[in-house]
Amino acid sequence: MNKIIIALIGLISVGSLCFAADQGAMASKPKVSSAADLKMASGTVDAVNLTDPAKSEIIIKGADNNKLTFLATSAIVTDANAKAITLSQIKTGENIKVKYSIKNGINEASMIALTK
Repeated sequence: MNKIIIALIGLISVGSLCFAADQGAMASKPKVSSAADLKMASGTVDAVNLTDPAKSEIIIKGADNNKLTFLATSAIVTDANAKAITLSQIKTGENIKVKYSIKNGINEASMIALTK
């Protein structure tokens, strides 16, 4: 009987150590963006800056007249009919929606869509 109790205590101890090690490994993994991290903004195009392809930007003015700037180098851009277009086809004054996340203090657009 004592051997069984000692064996059970040993199994519980080993299992606890394995679980604790697994939790530590999970805590050290980098955070992956989720849908909860994505934000939406809409407004009128104030400017499109294409002078540096590595830092293409689009600036929109919201209904409250506040301006938001987005890094748009890797964004998917579509027209009002959901057809792919280039960032250079977006003109000042057009209405758009932007899906973005904030990385290192920068608004990074993942999707830009013209609206009707």
